[in-house]
Amino acid sequence: MLFFNWHMALAAIWPLPVAFAIVALASGGLVLRLGIATTAFTGASLLVKGELDVLTFFMFLLVVSRLYDPLEGTLQNLAAIIGTNSNIERMNEILDCPVQTGSEQLTNHNCDIVFDHVGFAYQRGETVLKDVSFTAKQGQVTALVGPSGGGKTTVSRLAARIRSWF
Repeated sequence: MLFFNWHMALAAIWPLPVAFAIVALASGGLVLRLGIATTAFTGASLLVKGELDVLTFFMFLLVVSRLYDPLEGTLQNLAAIIGTNSNIERMNEILDCPVQTGSEQLTNHNCDIVFDHVGFAYQRGETVLKDVSFTAKQGQVTALVGPSGGGKTTVSRLAARIRSWF
């Protein structure tokens, strides 16, 4: 799809860098876990060969476990910061758009909503409204009152043009 507006293009692709950053940081957590496993495996290998004593092996495991937990928390916080930064950039793009201005005076006159012998069916053969007639005058309150299933919502949707006239 060709974008003529850079704001539209950025809005369409802005989640991609965030997704890549989160995947990279999640794989960073995997690398940290592999680091603990590698330390344990290497230490066990050295322990079996007799090149490392048991106390030193456990000390390394303790240090590695104490070191990797804060690093993993830092990676999670970094992912949240990157996600927040992208959201802030998007909000700034929206705030940089020019403010729309217009008149504060209402200029439309004679904009009454008129239903004159209106009928409506969602599906063929299932009539919801039949021969409905009323006028909702501009500037006045019009209440739609009736039993449940009587067509009040359908009338309001037709008036707002949420449903098309047939």
